[in-house]
Amino acid sequence: MTQLKDKKTIENAKKTFEKVFKNKDPFSNCFQKNIESRILLFPTEVLRLTEFQLNILMETIRIYDKEDIYISHIELKEYPNYINEHWVISSDITYEEYDNMPFIFENAIYSQTGKWGVIISHEEHALVGGKKDFIKKYLSIYKNSTKDVNEFKKYYDEAKKEYPRLNIDWVDELLEIIDN
Repeated sequence: MTQLKDKKTIENAKKTFEKVFKNKDPFSNCFQKNIESRILLFPTEVLRLTEFQLNILMETIRIYDKEDIYISHIELKEYPNYINEHWVISSDITYEEYDNMPFIFENAIYSQTGKWGVIISHEEHALVGGKKDFIKKYLSIYKNSTKDVNEFKKYYDEAKKEYPRLNIDWVDELLEIIDN
């Protein structure tokens, strides 16, 4: 894992981010049009994937891309003191190494070629988007996708019952754009 420090490599990471994501909002359709397929992961750990989710992602990457990966905090504009919050990691990263990364904001994991990405929210869900063959490979290994969607719906249905004034309009909008 290498933290990006020079302006050129940080700028490259930002440009690549924009190839995958049209915005930094994990509560919406945040993916660019070239991202053909999207799935939901739920629950995640706070601001990070679970060990199981990460291992499946890394296995898929090793099959699909065999490239290093960017990770970036995505709430930086609101917190200007955190200027340099981009890293490059290998698909061989262990969960312990990943878990020890200093995630204090929502973040994204994405390919250096702009073919796929994962955006992770503070509300313990993540969106994975990519070319259809990438998502197909991911889902061939990750068998929890239907369960994740059902748990996500149940969680927010119960939240709405407990807090009737809670605005969760974004949930239905998010569910409309996912493929699992």
